[in-house]
Amino acid sequence: MSKITENISPTFEQALSLLDVINRAVDEYWEIDFYCTTADGLSRPYPLFSLVGPVATDPEKGQELISKTFDQMLELVNYDPQELSKWATLLYYRPDLWIERYAWDFTLPDLERYSQHARGEIIQEVLATWLRLNLSLVVYAFMAERIVTLLRGPGAQRKPDLYRPTLAEVLDSLLNDQSEMVTEFFRELAAGEMGRPQPGSVEEPELRKRVPRIYLHLWKKRQFDFSDFRQSMFVIPGAFADLSQPLDSLPPPEAYRDLPSDFTLILQNFCHLLTTLLVEKLTAGDRKAAPLLKQVAELRGVAWLLLACSYIEEKQVSRLPTLSNWRKAKSQESAVVALLATRRPANHEDETAQTLEFLSHYHPETLLLALPFATEYQDLLCQVLGWPGAYELIEIINSGKPPVAKLPEIAPAHFEAILQTFYLHQSTRRKLLDKLRHL
Repeated sequence: MSKITENISPTFEQALSLLDVINRAVDEYWEIDFYCTTADGLSRPYPLFSLVGPVATDPEKGQELISKTFDQMLELVNYDPQELSKWATLLYYRPDLWIERYAWDFTLPDLERYSQHARGEIIQEVLATWLRLNLSLVVYAFMAERIVTLLRGPGAQRKPDLYRPTLAEVLDSLLNDQSEMVTEFFRELAAGEMGRPQPGSVEEPELRKRVPRIYLHLWKKRQFDFSDFRQSMFVIPGAFADLSQPLDSLPPPEAYRDLPSDFTLILQNFCHLLTTLLVEKLTAGDRKAAPLLKQVAELRGVAWLLLACSYIEEKQVSRLPTLSNWRKAKSQESAVVALLATRRPANHEDETAQTLEFLSHYHPETLLLALPFATEYQDLLCQVLGWPGAYELIEIINSGKPPVAKLPEIAPAHFEAILQTFYLHQSTRRKLLDKLRHL
């Protein structure tokens, strides 16, 4: 980070000497009977690592052993906590330099394999505990380096199972930190200056889950407005899907849990503003707008349908991606599907007449193209088209089953036009559509 720098003095050889000290402490203090008798009377390896970490079953004993280990660590550096922090930081935040020797090795006998892995977890927990209690600029500098490594590298999923700290662990540590240094971390992280998570990586959901709390921290520090939100959404597009969920969704949006109500409303307003801006940019030909617009979780109201119809006519769109593939499609037009899928609000009866008036200004070809996608407005689209029997036919298609009785009365040209648009855009209904043609 640009503002979090300090000369890192320890060499890896010095850090390795600290690793040797911790290993000796594990041998001296952590030596427990390798086998214990379980409740069912069976002999099992004693869970050494159950003394430390988030799943510890005897954390008090674990803390006692960690304290004894700290004494030996301090002796190595003549009881200089700052120097020890530097050495511990190098080990903890650059695990690729040493951790692989403690990963699961299934070529070893069971007991040795288990003991080796437990030792690696103990070492990492000892280092993590020391650094939580002894924060310094050196720790912050290595935190920044670690975040960049995880966001710009191949990700932790390709490393040994002890490849810590994970992005989640680093971010949780920062979120629990009240120092001013954290604000700079989060500002650069949200702006993409520290990298962005790769799609499909383990880091992407870890970051998404913590985005609302990161934004809240920045907002409290007066470091977060709509321009910051907009830039961040292009860095972490998956977060747009989380935050654009309506507050009355069932179940309630996880992203807004534990956020203050005033900040929740701000984020919802930002989502609406960004969606509107993305539609404008899409219409203007900005190719970066479509991928983010397709992340919108849910839209409500006829305004989005009208914007989609306007785009279709302005750009002379004759075909859209299929319903099953539009999110993966690369075309600009694929984002139009997100607009067509808008839902009708609870009080939609009050706006029916006005909606019919608005829709009547579009060409029948536009309305026909919208039919497979605008599922909650299909009845109104059919009314505007003025095709008797059209909506009844579409209800049969939506059900996915051939009609029990005869098909509705509908003009042959209208029948064929509806089947054709659904055949092109709703691939999962093609077998049914073929059957309907022969009824």
